[in-house]
Amino acid sequence: MTYRRILVPFDDSPLARAALSIGAWLAWRSNGELDLVRAVPHVHAPFTPRPVPGMAHLEAEQDANNLAESKTELSVEASRLREKGITATGVALAGEPLRVLIDYIKGLDIDLVVMGTHGRPLTQRWLLGSVANVTARTSPVPVLLVPQEGQFHRDDELRVLVAFDGSKVATAALDAALSLVRTVPTTVTLFEVLPGDSPSTDEKTVDWYEKPVLGAPPDLDEAHERLLKAGVASERAYSFGDAAAEIVEFAERGKFDLVVIGTHGRTGLDRLVTGSVAEQVVQRATIPILITSGAAAPASRGQMMGAGARDS
Repeated sequence: MTYRRILVPFDDSPLARAALSIGAWLAWRSNGELDLVRAVPHVHAPFTPRPVPGMAHLEAEQDANNLAESKTELSVEASRLREKGITATGVALAGEPLRVLIDYIKGLDIDLVVMGTHGRPLTQRWLLGSVANVTARTSPVPVLLVPQEGQFHRDDELRVLVAFDGSKVATAALDAALSLVRTVPTTVTLFEVLPGDSPSTDEKTVDWYEKPVLGAPPDLDEAHERLLKAGVASERAYSFGDAAAEIVEFAERGKFDLVVIGTHGRTGLDRLVTGSVAEQVVQRATIPILITSGAAAPASRGQMMGAGARDS
C-alpha cells in the first residue's frame, strides 16, 4: 500500500498549516489525493435558568452560517492546492471533530491522516482533551502528528527511524513505514532500546549506536534482513535505558526526518497510570511522529515481517 489518499484536518491555524505542508508534499510525491476536512460543532448558547424563546432557531441559524463559511474557506484552500498541481478537495461537516474524522476515514478509504499537535504533557492532555491525541490512538489508519516547527529535514530521500522490538505493535509500525517507502524514497533505521543503563550522551557516537549487542533478541536482525531482501534500504541501531528518551535523543542526533512508533491505543486512566512510550515521544520530539494504534494494526497487515513477531 502507498499513501495515496491523505486526510488533513484543517482550520487555518499554524499547526494545521504545518500539517498541510507535509500532507500536500506527500500527496504530490505519491500522485495521490488530499482531503481537507473541517468539523463544525453545534453552537451551544450560554446556559440560562429558563428557556429563551427562539433560542433553538438562533442556534440552528448560527450552525448553518458556520458550516457555509467553513465550506467556502476549504473550497478556496483546495483550489489553491489544485493550482499547484495537487489533487485536493475541501469538505466541512457538521459534528464533533473526533467523530467526524473517524467516520470520514472509514467512509472514504483514507490511507493516512496528517495533523498538527501541540505535544502537551500527558496529564494536561488527559484533562483538557486533544483531538490529535485521541485520533492517533483510535484511528484505523496511521496518523502523522506534526509539531508546529516539525518539517522534514530533506525532500529527496527521507531518513526514517522505526522504534522496533519485535512486538505486533512494532511490526504494525514497520508496515506503516513501508507504505511511506512506497510513497517516497526512504532509508529505514530499525532502532531497539534494550534494558540497562544508558551511557552519557558524549559516549554515544554513531558507531556506538550501530554496534551489535550480544544477547539481544533476534527480532531486529531478522527484520533488517527481510527489509534488505525486499529491496528496502535498511540500517540497525541499538541503545539502552528509557525507551522514549533514547528514541528522541537518537532521532535528533541522527537528524531523522520522521519517527515511526506503534501504540496500544490505551485510553483514559489506564493510559495515564501506565504511561506510553509513544505518548512520551510525541510530547518530547521536535520532528513529525507517525503513529499506528491497535485499531490500525490488524494481523493481516504484518505481511512484510511474517508471523514470527512476539506480542507486546
